[in-house]
Parts: sequence; structure tokens; C-alpha cells
Amino acid sequence: SVYGNVKVVSLESHNPNAVPSNIYMLDGRVENRVMPNGISLTEYTYVLEKLAAAYSPDKPRVLVLGLAAGVVPRAFKRDGADEVAVVDINRDSLTAATEYFNFDPEGIELNWEDARTFARRCRDRFDVIVIDLFQGGTIPDHLLTREFFDDLSKCVYPDGTVVMNAVLDRSN
Repeated sequence: SVYGNVKVVSLESHNPNAVPSNIYMLDGRVENRVMPNGISLTEYTYVLEKLAAAYSPDKPRVLVLGLAAGVVPRAFKRDGADEVAVVDINRDSLTAATEYFNFDPEGIELNWEDARTFARRCRDRFDVIVIDLFQGGTIPDHLLTREFFDDLSKCVYPDGTVVMNAVLDRSN
């Protein structure tokens, strides 16, 4: 796609007890691994979900920045979120999510634009915002600025929760 090389790799084993799965890759990096029934085999997705759920109301309004395989927004919808909205710059991620990762967009608001511009013009408020934005193995610089987080703060209720998936270099 225009926003990176999206690949879906199917893993099947000669071992009849092994679980088949599909891997969502972006620019050669594994973003998620999912079984055919849509269950993620990647730990970080559960950490994002459970952290957000621990600090949000029972039926939250959720904004997920980044679609990829669709695991995180699907989990919030499955668990009874009142509303789930997704922002992703890459429409091709929807094709991959629906065709290979059992993602059903029914009842999920999809927005196709850069997360920065979405946050800048955001008029709605959410109980939970999940930031899961990567390109080339890192978060784009413009999504790590004070201005982005200032804009994003207008999208979350004052007692809301923001959870972010980030890779940290502990040596630096």
C-alpha cells in the first residue's frame, strides 16, 4: 500500500495438533498473529485491552488509533463497548483484516485518515483511547509530539483512559 508493505503470512504445521494462524506484517515486522477464529496469539493485544478495561466504565465509548488485523477493536465490541471507532491511515488494512483475520466491521465506525489530523479536529469524547500506531517498526514521529497529545486530550473525557502500545529502547 501507499503506507507500507502489508503482508499476510499463513502458518500451517505438519503437526496435526499445531494451531494454524495468520500473521499480519507491516514493512517486514510482525504486528499480530491470529488464529482462524479471530483469537490473537500476540500478548500485547490483551495488555492493551485489559489495561483500558481496568480504568473505564462498563460500556465505554472507545477510540482505537490503528486497525491492522482488527483484533483490538473487535475485542472491545465483543466485550460490550457502547461504541467503537477506529482511525487508520491505510484502507488496505481493512481488506487484510476482513479477508484474513475474521474482522467484522459491522457496528464499528471506520475513519480513514492520519491519526494526527483526526485528533486535531476531534469533536467527540471517548472513555478510552487506544494508540496502536506503527510504521516500519516504530511510531511515526508526528504521533509522538506534544501537539498530538494536546489534540488527543480533547478527544478523551477528563476521567478517561489513554493506553499506548510503544516499543522502548531501554538502553537509550
